[in-house]
Amino acid sequence: MENKAFDDIELQAGKGGASKEKSTATAVAIKGAEEQGVEHHINDGPYAGMGKDALLKYSATMKWRIARWICIVILALGWFGMLAMAITIIVTTPKCLPWWQLVTFYEIYPRSFYDSDGDGIGDLKGITAKVDYLSRIGVGAILLTSIFGSSNKDFGNDVTDFTAIDEALGTMQDFEEMVDVLHEEEIKVVLDFIPNHSSDQHPWFLNKKKSKDYYIWREKKNNWVSLYGGSAWENGTHGYYLHQYSKYQPDLNFAWPAVQEELQNALEKWFIKGVDGFNLQSMKYLYESENFTDEPKNPDFTGGGKPKQYESRIHQYTAEYGGHSQGSVHDLLRRWRKEIFDQFSTAGTYRVMMTDSDSNASVVSSYYGTVTRPEADMPQNFNLLNLGDPLGEGATTKGSDIRRWIEEWNDNMPDKKWPNFMIGNHDIRRVASRMPPGYAAAANMLLLTLPGTPICYYGDEIGMTDVEMTLETTKDIKALNDPLRWRQKTRDPARSPMQWSADPNAGFSTNKSGTWLPVNTNYINGTNVEAMEDDNNEGTLLQLFKSLNKLRRNRRGFMNNNMHFVKDTDEVVSYIRETKDKTSTRYFVAINFGAISSEEDYFDVDPSLPIQGTIIIGTDPERRKSRGGRVEMNKLQLDPGEGLVIELDDVVEVAKGSNFVYEYFKPA
Repeated sequence: MENKAFDDIELQAGKGGASKEKSTATAVAIKGAEEQGVEHHINDGPYAGMGKDALLKYSATMKWRIARWICIVILALGWFGMLAMAITIIVTTPKCLPWWQLVTFYEIYPRSFYDSDGDGIGDLKGITAKVDYLSRIGVGAILLTSIFGSSNKDFGNDVTDFTAIDEALGTMQDFEEMVDVLHEEEIKVVLDFIPNHSSDQHPWFLNKKKSKDYYIWREKKNNWVSLYGGSAWENGTHGYYLHQYSKYQPDLNFAWPAVQEELQNALEKWFIKGVDGFNLQSMKYLYESENFTDEPKNPDFTGGGKPKQYESRIHQYTAEYGGHSQGSVHDLLRRWRKEIFDQFSTAGTYRVMMTDSDSNASVVSSYYGTVTRPEADMPQNFNLLNLGDPLGEGATTKGSDIRRWIEEWNDNMPDKKWPNFMIGNHDIRRVASRMPPGYAAAANMLLLTLPGTPICYYGDEIGMTDVEMTLETTKDIKALNDPLRWRQKTRDPARSPMQWSADPNAGFSTNKSGTWLPVNTNYINGTNVEAMEDDNNEGTLLQLFKSLNKLRRNRRGFMNNNMHFVKDTDEVVSYIRETKDKTSTRYFVAINFGAISSEEDYFDVDPSLPIQGTIIIGTDPERRKSRGGRVEMNKLQLDPGEGLVIELDDVVEVAKGSNFVYEYFKPA
């Protein structure tokens, strides 16, 4: 039955808004309804529009209190569940690595990379023109050898202005454009910086008053020997000045505060320009004995003649010297780390510090500093520059030696620090010449599958070899300073122009008169980028380099610091790459650096290995195709110069008995 009279009167009462008035109106409505003989219902439970008193009355009942507590408990459990899930994700998710631990560095000698203006000399615009190439091969950071103003006696190592660009390489605008283009492709820019010395044409040295304080002078020479041979002292304005390199490169006086301030200002200027880090070179020579004590003879040195050789002395007062009253190189690095590099590091823009020293690994590792007193992020590791023959005559290397060099670095590296490896740079013969023909692929596989950050030298990705030089064509001052030993000392063979194509000058320059250093003629026979990028030319060294770089970037087993060796022989070095928690796919790497074929049983040596695996990358592309790429780990055969990256089968079940253990594997 309709209750229209009741509803109309209740609606009118609701417009009054006060609970008391509403209750009275309701009573009147009921009475009116009764008088009209209309059936009515009194609501004895919660109803829409109830007043405050009625609401409190009903909410205090047991069933509503229980309902509220149930809701509170559900909300609390949900909140704690989400908190637990967030903590689990934070704990189990791999730590995000900083950019310099994720990328492949690519060292460029700018004079030899690409000539944009046809003068026969590579330049900064040439680097900009080749950014697409760097991106294609997977480079994440470039390391440029010195590009600062220079008298070019030692091609950038003799600096005339620490805040300017060498005119032979371009302008400041060229530099800024290069940085912008590289950053657009997410490629970082790191510069060599050499604070130990300047050019003798630097305004500081040419200023008579300033040079007395900025450089190191003595009235008489002692027996210190230059790295380039001969006395480390040269007659000048205020007596004899110290030069640990050539006489054109006088050592700066780091005991003079203004020198450090000048160099600090220079670093800051380049950071403002967008530089992502510096490789601080020659740091081991910054401080010398204040007493200028003669250095002892090296009893193991057997050479002779003039000029006197650097190796004829034990350099305890001029290299890695820690006894100076004004501090040490480590004090300086810690200060620069804190006051410059960290100050310019912001979210997403970390400024990396690299250093170089050719001392043994235990000394070089000290350049890391400590967790609480950090210094360099990456003291450069030169151990693998021992691969092959140092004079570029092509020699094999024992797998056991390679393991020893790797372990030497890792064992000396402080806790929570990050390793790096390189197989070539601008001061040593190219790896493709140091090793026998065809072994460059093995060397690149080693570089790109080891833990830490790889540093590739330009041209090594296509197997460039040393260019033939004569005393007449060499331009290296280190060689020219010692004509009798020039062939052993020249660094020019590894600095020849990059080989881009089969065009004249290997596509490096359009200069018809030639290039600043000779181009290696093997570019005509396919040792060039264009030929190796050709899709019809399957299995080239450059394609292998790209594949290894991609593997390193995309597989968790390689994006960490973990490895363990399996078995090393005179021929083969082998190791497993995996995550620390062993939850991701595992990879087995085996490379034959010897002169003969090898067949080894790795399954019997390492109980964690399955009986089979699948080749995912090999230096011999045909082998990967054969038999679906499956190999047996108990009889793995490798030819000389061959390397394999094998994805290991997963262990899916282990059955144990009193006298047996069965492992079942799922093919990768």
